[in-house]
Amino acid sequence: MAFVLDSTTPGFLGPEATPQPIDDDKYDDFLQALVAGVTGMDPTMVRPRWQNEPPNLPDLNSDWVAVGVTETRVDPNPWIGHSDAGEGDDLLQEHEISVVLCTFYGPNAGLYASYLRRGLYVWQNRAVLRANAVGLVETTELARVPEIIQNIWINRIDVNLILRREIRYNYPVRTLLRAQGEIIAQPPGDGTRTITDDFDTGFIPQVVQPTPQVLGSAGAMLLTGTGGVLGSGT
Repeated sequence: MAFVLDSTTPGFLGPEATPQPIDDDKYDDFLQALVAGVTGMDPTMVRPRWQNEPPNLPDLNSDWVAVGVTETRVDPNPWIGHSDAGEGDDLLQEHEISVVLCTFYGPNAGLYASYLRRGLYVWQNRAVLRANAVGLVETTELARVPEIIQNIWINRIDVNLILRREIRYNYPVRTLLRAQGEIIAQPPGDGTRTITDDFDTGFIPQVVQPTPQVLGSAGAMLLTGTGGVLGSGT
């Protein structure tokens, strides 16, 4: 089902083209570039954990790593506000926690896992995170879990990256410029009387302030009305 153009038409609204957070394959590519950059590993040896057509495993004496998001937690109640810019938009913002499992294999698995875990705390290395509205929450301990591959025990080190990223979407909810209608109500407990009142947000009645009046004789003054002053000059 297609989304409607904007809130002037009944139906379901979808997010606008911008801003658009990185998701799915683009997020996997982002994580791959992050791990390769911080560890200094050959990017071809930093692989998505799950692939449609899994490639052959690297040589058993090679160092490589599998990277993938294993858990995603989101805010239960995202913030939504309205912007009057242009025709108007509703702005949605929330934060998402990603658990990224990085599994290192090879004779230097522990070394590269250490590079990743500690290198992410270097401010310059996190520049790519900040540029994509992603922050580092923590990195977990290094877990040594050797694995049998082709009947040979292979060194394996697991480490989780806990990342928090900001999600923003704009929805085409247009600003209401004017409303007209009629309010119909009944006083509580009185079902025999109906109150009606027309309204028009484009018409704002002018409030007339009363003019103070001066009363009294010479030497005494009495002002009545809003801001009235009572006093005597004697």
